[in-house]
Amino acid sequence: MSRLRAEARDGAWDAELTSFFAAALSEETPAPVTSRHMRQKMAPPPRVLCVDDNPVNRDLIAASLAGTGFQAIVRRKWR
Repeated sequence: MSRLRAEARDGAWDAELTSFFAAALSEETPAPVTSRHMRQKMAPPPRVLCVDDNPVNRDLIAASLAGTGFQAIVRRKWR
């Protein structure tokens, strides 16, 4: 539990739900609401913004980032 509380302080878990989960551990079977909310938060994929008026350059950047885990946001011009 000390590890879960430390992770909650660091933002990996919801601190209130961590306390709720700790209380539920004394139960024989934790309530479904407890286990549903204790899933680790997933970080959004990192994003790269590519702004270029040349479509070849935009396509090259998008192709280079494909499969790397980055989300490419490609624009012709900045708005």
